[in-house]
Amino acid sequence: YPENALETIQYVSDSIAAMFEVAVAQTKDGKLVLMHDNAIDRTTDGNGLVKHLSYSELQQYHLVDDFGNVTDFQIPLFSDVLKWCKTNNIVLTVDITRGTPEKLVIDAIKAQQAEDISIIITYDVAQAESAFALAPELLLSVSARNHTEFDRLLETDIPTENMLAFTGT
Repeated sequence: YPENALETIQYVSDSIAAMFEVAVAQTKDGKLVLMHDNAIDRTTDGNGLVKHLSYSELQQYHLVDDFGNVTDFQIPLFSDVLKWCKTNNIVLTVDITRGTPEKLVIDAIKAQQAEDISIIITYDVAQAESAFALAPELLLSVSARNHTEFDRLLETDIPTENMLAFTGT
């Protein structure tokens, strides 16, 4: 099963209780899709930058697994993933790829009424503050890899109840 595929989430959730990290990118025509990389070269049988391809163009390609095998699965719309996860009470940690508007992703979460199953991944205090300003009801994954980062987070107006600390790998 390939990364960032709805079928992968469905398969794993049938076997174990899990939270899933997904990455969201924006296509040329403004659609939000699951895609970790800026380009589709590593994860599909196609090539090119997500931001230069429309959603219909992406649909001509198939996702590949970790071993490079082409699967029958295609790049899913973020809204479809949210809808399925909301229906099945599956928690997502949402990584917003560089260049994708944070507000657009948060608006998509709100449109599916998926705030209770979504956690926004942030990488610094400014991004955490921005996400909190857009959606104070969401849980945020915040980087707290050292005392300095942790102290900066505590100095913000973000309630600690809204923070899930990421301490690094």
